[in-house]
Amino acid sequence: MATPEKLKRSVIGLKCHLTRLLNKSENLSKATPIDYHQLEISLRVANIKFVQVKSMIASYINVLNDVDIGPDEIDQTIAETSQYEDDTQDEFNVLLDLVEKHKVNPNVTVSQPSVLQAEVRLPSLDLSTFAGLDEENWDTFWTSFNVHIHFKISINKVTKFSYLQSLFKREAKKVITNLSLTESNYDVPIKLLEVNYCNKGTECN
Repeated sequence: MATPEKLKRSVIGLKCHLTRLLNKSENLSKATPIDYHQLEISLRVANIKFVQVKSMIASYINVLNDVDIGPDEIDQTIAETSQYEDDTQDEFNVLLDLVEKHKVNPNVTVSQPSVLQAEVRLPSLDLSTFAGLDEENWDTFWTSFNVHIHFKISINKVTKFSYLQSLFKREAKKVITNLSLTESNYDVPIKLLEVNYCNKGTECN
């Protein structure tokens, strides 16, 4: 049976390879004009590698459960790998969304991907993320989001929605993951969030 050290080295190696593949895909997405066919092929190859990474991570965690290490170390490893998988999936989603939009409208201008990238690369704000975990305080997160984003008249709804998507992780992100990034859709997740996380007697908006 493979040792934890060997599996960890394998995970690191696969992650490095996946990073190179994702960097290639991102570079293709920034080309002018974009070769969408080549971008889709690149993403397929990267996705195969991503599946291998996740499988190796699962094997690594299973081996850790069989060796004599503390539960805190295992929990930390699980949290770190889960965050890595979520962040990597977010990268895939941005690029896949670009390909899917092109399939819907092949005549889209080159400037549209730049708009998408501008929305994804939002100005940095000192805001905490929210994953929907039991120990997290939703009221604290939402109060901060209200002050910095939600109540700002100068920020349009598409940008507000972009911030919301960027701050949500794991279970919380699943609540809004199927909603398109449009102005009309921004009010929809507010209601969903109210149902899922707000305390009784309080409102999200």
